[in-house]
Amino acid sequence: MRKLLRVVRNIFLVLLACIILFVSGAFVYHRIKLSQEKPLLENVPGQMVEVDGHNMHVYSEGQGDHTIVFLSGWGTTSPYQDFLPMTKELSGENKVVIIEKFGYGYSDEVPGEREAYVASEKKEKLVYSGFNILCKLGIMRVLVGTPEFETEDDKIRYALEQKEGMNKNFISENSNTVESIDEILTMPLPTTPTLQFVSKQTNEISNREFPGTDWMAAHQELVDASVNGKLVELESSHYVYRYEQDTIVSGIKEFLKTLC
Repeated sequence: MRKLLRVVRNIFLVLLACIILFVSGAFVYHRIKLSQEKPLLENVPGQMVEVDGHNMHVYSEGQGDHTIVFLSGWGTTSPYQDFLPMTKELSGENKVVIIEKFGYGYSDEVPGEREAYVASEKKEKLVYSGFNILCKLGIMRVLVGTPEFETEDDKIRYALEQKEGMNKNFISENSNTVESIDEILTMPLPTTPTLQFVSKQTNEISNREFPGTDWMAAHQELVDASVNGKLVELESSHYVYRYEQDTIVSGIKEFLKTLC
């Protein structure tokens, strides 16, 4: 019996040593790669604006009668990189501004809960905290591997993904989604002119995953409340601006003409 226990103990110690070596190696490798990638992030394309003692990245381009502001949804590592192609298309006749909220892109990661969100969904928060640990230790980098880069922008996007990881601001924002929605639902629908581009695929997935809800109808309510609203259904997946850029750019240009 003692011999069996010694064998089990030795196996456990070997496995523990392997895990420690793997995690330590991944962490060291990750830190080395972050150091190598740091020069890619030194030339900030926009301006760093101080907000409550922290730096927020704001990029602007073009001039015109209208100012178009791009704000990302949850989990978009680099809003600047994502929205830059559309910015180039729209900045000829308009001023276009990309704002990277805290924890995204070149902006600082800030401590504490996001003020717009109230702590809830503890189980979900623990799950995303696990992803955060995997990213910080470099385990995700090792497991996923380094992709081939076609452009310098691809390298920068990857460097930002590795630097930000699933950071605390991402976790705070996502884990408090339900509370945020409840707060929004207490407010009246705005009458502001609105142009909605909605993914049919997202509508189908949302209605399937959350029975009793209607993704498209919710957008239609916003359009109906607007003094000048329009809803455009697109066949693409959720990130419509990545896959239907030409349609969205032309739609925005036409919509802006109705506001003059």
